[in-house]
Amino acid sequence: MPKPQSASSMFLAGFALTMGNPKIMVFYLALLPSLIDLTQSSLSLWAIIASVTIVSLAAVDLFWIALAHSARSFLRTPKAIKVANRVGAIALGGAAAVIASG
Repeated sequence: MPKPQSASSMFLAGFALTMGNPKIMVFYLALLPSLIDLTQSSLSLWAIIASVTIVSLAAVDLFWIALAHSARSFLRTPKAIKVANRVGAIALGGAAAVIASG
């Protein structure tokens, strides 16, 4: 069983992981030049972009935290464990059948 940590330290760890995600960097590299004139950008514009990014990523992370908390409570019931085991077995069996037939 993992050692319990504070909610803020777990949130910051997840946020750091999200901010380090290379997909986010590629997203900005692909979209920023078409949305913002980079030759006319200023420090205040970058501060606004960073703030919007932080707020939106925090909102998404908080949503996933709430969803995971609900799932954790639900998945502790014996009926849910039984269903999860059966779904996992069906998925593995289906993957094995696809691999074997290919």
